[in-house]
Amino acid sequence: MHICKLLALLAAFLMIFCRPCVCASQESVTLEIPMRDGVLLTANLWQPEGSGPFPVVVSRTAYGRDGYSLFAEQLIERSIAMVVVDVRGRYDSGGEWEPLAHEAADGQDVFAWVESQPWCNGKIGAFGGSYDAWIQMLTATRGAGALDAMVLAVLPGDPFYNAPFEGGAYHSPFLTWAVQNAGRYFEPVVINQGIYDVFRQYPLVNWDNLLEHPVWWLDTWLKNWQLDDFWRDRSYEHVLHNVSVPILLTTGWFDLNQPGSFRTFQRLRHHSDPTVSEGIKLVVGPWTHGLGYMATHGELEFSENAQVDHGTAWLDWLENHLNGPGERPGAAVDYYLMGRNEWFEADHWPPRNTTASSFYLASDSRLSFDCPDEGHENYVYDPSDATPIVEPLPDQPFAAFGHYPHELTELSQRSDVLFFKTDVLKSPVAIAGPVTAEISFSSSAPDTDVAAQLVDVTPDGRLISVQHGLVRLRFRNGFADASALQPGEIVDVEINMSSTAYEFSEGHRIGVLVSSALFPAMNAHRNVFDDLATGTSWELASQVVHFGGDTPSRLIVHKLIEPRRPAGRQSK
Repeated sequence: MHICKLLALLAAFLMIFCRPCVCASQESVTLEIPMRDGVLLTANLWQPEGSGPFPVVVSRTAYGRDGYSLFAEQLIERSIAMVVVDVRGRYDSGGEWEPLAHEAADGQDVFAWVESQPWCNGKIGAFGGSYDAWIQMLTATRGAGALDAMVLAVLPGDPFYNAPFEGGAYHSPFLTWAVQNAGRYFEPVVINQGIYDVFRQYPLVNWDNLLEHPVWWLDTWLKNWQLDDFWRDRSYEHVLHNVSVPILLTTGWFDLNQPGSFRTFQRLRHHSDPTVSEGIKLVVGPWTHGLGYMATHGELEFSENAQVDHGTAWLDWLENHLNGPGERPGAAVDYYLMGRNEWFEADHWPPRNTTASSFYLASDSRLSFDCPDEGHENYVYDPSDATPIVEPLPDQPFAAFGHYPHELTELSQRSDVLFFKTDVLKSPVAIAGPVTAEISFSSSAPDTDVAAQLVDVTPDGRLISVQHGLVRLRFRNGFADASALQPGEIVDVEINMSSTAYEFSEGHRIGVLVSSALFPAMNAHRNVFDDLATGTSWELASQVVHFGGDTPSRLIVHKLIEPRRPAGRQSK
């Protein structure tokens, strides 16, 4: 199977993680579900033996409903029915496919229809991963009627915090998803090193044509590069207060969509309804988008305790809330501390047994515990040689698309990268929580990007990427407010590097790289204040990172103190 399809399809991790079915395969029944505008969506119903009625789990998918058959068979073993629906315009469903455009309303209609069926007892759960999780959340935040529990894996965040934009820059990997899911069926478009050359071309709206796979709806997405009503209708974070059910979230430290699960968890953990705030659970381990165990990811190695039976955990959650007492098992967060390679638990994120700690950028490439004297460092950013996320770029492009523990030693030696590091650590330093870089910055350009990468510096001088983030400076006051920089104007930039849980060993150093691009994970900025989708001109930018005095720059992490080990988890 092509690797992108493996990453994209929910079926991939159902096949990996669901336990083998011990019953005979159950035949599904094909149904048509009417939407409010008359469009018919095609669905499969798997129903347990007996007269019913039964609780029902609903999944809506852009990837073909047959991919859920194994999960459905395991649900009916637990006396739970399952309905899987092809979303509008995909596979056998009617209508026209335009991602996110109709998903909230269509989801409401599907849940209402299921609730009205004689084989449904009124208890309904929702299940999905990746895009299929995204659309379930869109519906849940608009009111899904009879909904009692949700299981959402690798949930994307809102459009400007994860996909298709992150920090205001276009999240380039989304192009591969778009061309492979442009129309009714998945298209196995081969993605190889040639895509790097596509990502170096402008305008952005021509990228799909360069791949010879035009996507009719992609131009609209790219041209709406500022937060507006178009994207608010396709967002859910601003209406999370409407969620009324317990949710199990699963993500990986190396998942492209990792920010969505953490942002959702943090908001719902403080929900006014205790059913939601006390019922939500987040599980995060050293996994990519497919959530599978690998002994090695990039420069990091992991113990077998990182292997988790997700399928059983998801089935247990749904059965517990649809056929059982509905209690959350364990703590609110189960997280894997990389470096120590152990599982820990917490009631909040960041864990309460952490303290926010600052490391200040200082002269002589230092990260200091104390705010230093005023100073600055310069570099020149050239869009025609955009700073890569790792150098050299890997043969497999997907390894360069997101959160991945690359070796960044060669990258740190580029002239357009600033490298700051602490003294040698005299004892291990474990961190768990959001990672932020606050950078005092000025530029000769009217618009540019500022990027940061948190790194682990080993005793032999290697740099290992831990987390990263980027901000497009026109959006420094918010994604709905684009404004140009004045030449030399010093601005305070907050770079959100999402979250991590990582232990820096004794003898290592904590480091941070500052640059103006994370190519190809984010599209390289042209340093011009113009239309981000259609513009083609570019210019060099003289960049200045200020530190100390009245213009401090710092890295902020959450130091972990006496982490709590969950019951039932192995250590190493």
